Amino acid sequence: MIKNIYLKPCEMYINKEPAVVSTVLGSCVSVVMFWPAVKVGGMCHAMLPSSNFCVVGESSSYSNKFVDSSINYMHSRFQSWGAYPMELEVKVFGGADMFRTESGKLKRETIGAKNIQAAFAALADLGYRITAQDVGGSMGRKLYFYSAEGRVFMKNLRNTVNAG
Repeated sequence: MIKNIYLKPCEMYINKEPAVVSTVLGSCVSVVMFWPAVKVGGMCHAMLPSSNFCVVGESSSYSNKFVDSSINYMHSRFQSWGAYPMELEVKVFGGADMFRTESGKLKRETIGAKNIQAAFAALADLGYRITAQDVGGSMGRKLYFYSAEGRVFMKNLRNTVNAG
């Protein structure tokens, strides 16, 4: 029986045990890594771009809250199993610009855009090639990741308004 796992913000699944991992993203970013040779995968749900912005006293090493440290942790896990970056399929999702100003325009340098930039930079620094992506825009996303197959299914979520 394959486990079903739901990732909340700041959570990650990276395990040799197969699972269907799902999450819902707005401005957050999910990075999926899959090692086809061994059929092992992982996915993170990170909220903020960089652990460089930690408050004093907060542990930044491998905090799943941050895009960069989540990617670094996933990298270290796959590396400990013997994987090299060029052997992994990497997919990036999310980073929607969910919040508009009073004039209805998107805010400049939104958290979604910063999360995308942080993911692309961290992956490039570690030598990963992104094999699929669906980032930005103004709609949320629901993801289903099949960790033993590397497949990701995505559904776009429309913004809803409370009609009363």
